[in-house]
Amino acid sequence: MSWEQVKRATVAIAAAEDGIIRGTGFFVSSDGYLLTCAHVVEALKRPDRWGKPR
Repeated sequence: MSWEQVKRATVAIAAAEDGIIRGTGFFVSSDGYLLTCAHVVEALKRPDRWGKPR
């Protein structure tokens, strides 16, 4: 896999409410599956717990 392919597969993950980026992830399949870390998902589910992102 080339660096260009990696860059094209990498995305920023933002909250729908405010558009603030909470983390990153990358596509792992052509049908739209995305891989990210658990803390990114938790930050989106519970912003009150994680505080305001920097």
